[in-house]
Amino acid sequence: MGRRTSRGTGYRARSCVGDKVFLTTVVSDGEKAQPKERALPGPGRPDPGQGVHHWLVYCYDLKSGKELWKREAHAGEPRSAPLQE
Repeated sequence: MGRRTSRGTGYRARSCVGDKVFLTTVVSDGEKAQPKERALPGPGRPDPGQGVHHWLVYCYDLKSGKELWKREAHAGEPRSAPLQE
C-alpha cells in the first residue's frame, strides 16, 4: 500500500485484516493545538485543542492504497483530563 498521509492528530493506529487496512485519526473543528515533541496528551502537549473532535476510521485496499470508505466513529468535545506521566 505504501506510505499514506492523513488529516488529523493523535495516534494513527493501523490494522490489517485480509486485503484491507484500517486507519484511525482525530480531527478537531476548533482551534488546533500546536504539536510539540509528543503526539499524546501529557508533558509537552497538555491540551488536546478546542471544539468538537471527530474520531474517524478509514478503510483502504491493501494492494492499491485506494480509500474504500471513511466513517465517523464519534463526535464530541474531549471530556477527560490529559494524561500525566
